[in-house]
Amino acid sequence: MDGLTRAAARAAGLRLLAAAFDAPPAGEDLSRLTQVSRLPDLDEEAVAEEHCAVFDRDVVPLAGLFLDAEGRGGGPLVAYLAQHFQSLGAPTPTTPESLPAQLRGLAWLCAAEADARTDDRDAEVRRMRGMQRRWLDAVLLPWLPAFVAAVARTGRPWATGLAAETQDLCLHLRADLGPGEEPEGPPGPEVPDLDAASTDLGAIARWLSTPAASGLFLGRHVLERLGRSTEVPKGFGGRQLMLGNLLRSAAHLDAFGAVLDGLDAEVAAYRAELPAGGIGAPWQRRLDVTAAVLDRLRDAQ
Repeated sequence: MDGLTRAAARAAGLRLLAAAFDAPPAGEDLSRLTQVSRLPDLDEEAVAEEHCAVFDRDVVPLAGLFLDAEGRGGGPLVAYLAQHFQSLGAPTPTTPESLPAQLRGLAWLCAAEADARTDDRDAEVRRMRGMQRRWLDAVLLPWLPAFVAAVARTGRPWATGLAAETQDLCLHLRADLGPGEEPEGPPGPEVPDLDAASTDLGAIARWLSTPAASGLFLGRHVLERLGRSTEVPKGFGGRQLMLGNLLRSAAHLDAFGAVLDGLDAEVAAYRAELPAGGIGAPWQRRLDVTAAVLDRLRDAQ
C-alpha cells in the first residue's frame, strides 16, 4: 500500500471508529465496522445495549476521567486540549476531551497528509506527519491504554473489541511515524498518608477511584462485581461514593481483608490488560504504587 492510500485509509478508519463511539453503529456502518475489524458479529440491538451499558453508563470515553487530578471531566485538561485543536486550524469541538473528537482530529491530519501526497507537496507531508506524531503523544496516547483496559474489565466483547481496534490503529500509526517522547500524562494526587488521622476511608476511596493517581478505573461494573463476590453492600451513587460505601461496609462487617483481596485481584487483572511497556509504562508504575498502598492497608488491619 502506497503512502497516499495508507493515509486516506487511516483517515476513513478513524472517522468510522469515532462515529462508533459517538452512537451505536447500525446498518451499513455496523457491517463495515465488523468486516474490517475483529469485533464480534452482533445484531444492532445487542450492539446498542453494549454501547449504552459501557460508553454511556460506565466507562465514558473522556480523557478527564483518566488524566484529571480529581478524576472528572470538564476540568483544566479541557483548555490544554483545546489548544491542540486550535493548532489544527479547525474549529474546536464542544468536548475536546472526548475520544470521538480526538479521533476526528487525528483523521483530519491523516486526510491532510493524503491531500499533500496527491499534490506531491513533500514538505507538507512531513509537517502533517509531525503533527500526527505530536497529536498521538500529547492528546490520545497518554490516556488511551487506561481507557482500553477499563473497557476490557467490563467483560463486554463488542465494546472491548472496539476499544482494542482503536488502540491498535493508533499504535500502528505511531510506529510508522518514527521515534518520539514516551507519553506520560500529568502527575496524579499524592499518595495518601495512611498514618495521618485525617486519612479516613473516604480519602482512600477518593484516591483509589482516581485513575491519574491509582492507575485504576474502578467502573460500576467492577464495583458491582466486587460487592457481589465479597457479599458487602456498596449502595448507590458515583464510583467514588460506591467505593467509599464498600470500604466502610467491609470494615463494619469484618470483611475488609476480602475487599482488599478483591482490589488486589483487580490491580492484577487491569495490569494484564495494559501494554507492559511503552504507552502502558506510566500506568503500570501507578499500579505498582496502588499495590503497595493495598499492602499497607492490609498490614494496618
